[in-house]
Amino acid sequence: MDSVDPRIDRILVKLARVRERNIETFGAATHRYQLAPPLPDAAVLALETSHRIELPADYRAFLCAAGVAGAGPYYGLLPPERWDNLLVGNGAWPEVAARRCLWSAALARDEATWEAKTAGCDEPFQGALAIAEQGCGGFACSIAIHSRPSGSAPNA
Repeated sequence: MDSVDPRIDRILVKLARVRERNIETFGAATHRYQLAPPLPDAAVLALETSHRIELPADYRAFLCAAGVAGAGPYYGLLPPERWDNLLVGNGAWPEVAARRCLWSAALARDEATWEAKTAGCDEPFQGALAIAEQGCGGFACSIAIHSRPSGSAPNA
């Protein structure tokens, strides 16, 4: 393991350990703690360009150095073609990916905040990607992404 980021190296080492120990946990049968191969930087750039987004640098590095899908919480990390699985409204993908995300870590996680943030919104999860499937229609993780004008290059 020799990625640019030591955190990615630690993740890969830990995945190797759980594979060696044959640890069983909910959802792991679908991915067996294996990651799909990483994407070349050009492929990630193409995804960002086609969706008019800029992925967070840490997630982008993970996709390029560790893997694009597979091992993760619950049923695992979703491949890019399933990033839109989080959508619950009427918005069209990838247009809603390029919108400003409504959510931040600082917001209260209660019904009043949900109602206030989503009032008049056709897609409550705009500007976010589903990255891990929890099962039964739930998604355990999502990440806010940065939108950019159509045709502009991401900061790679």
